[in-house]
Amino acid sequence: MTEQAQEQTIKVDNKVYKVSDLSEEAGSQVRALQIADQVVAQQQAQFEIARIGRDTIMGQLKESLKDVPSVEAPKSEEKVEG
Repeated sequence: MTEQAQEQTIKVDNKVYKVSDLSEEAGSQVRALQIADQVVAQQQAQFEIARIGRDTIMGQLKESLKDVPSVEAPKSEEKVEG
């Protein structure tokens, strides 16, 4: 079985370009975009982890407060919404 090498392409604004046809500058820009996409994905994952952690802590706080009587807080007091 012979396997034909498939040429790498990129798609920008619904147009497909061969990577081999790109200038050195455009190739560098593509690599920079790939790195930026990786950083964005990592940051989104970290944000989701932080959100889950916050939600978990809020749930624990609510459980801790279930037997504590609440009072009306003054307007200047810090709020923790949950």
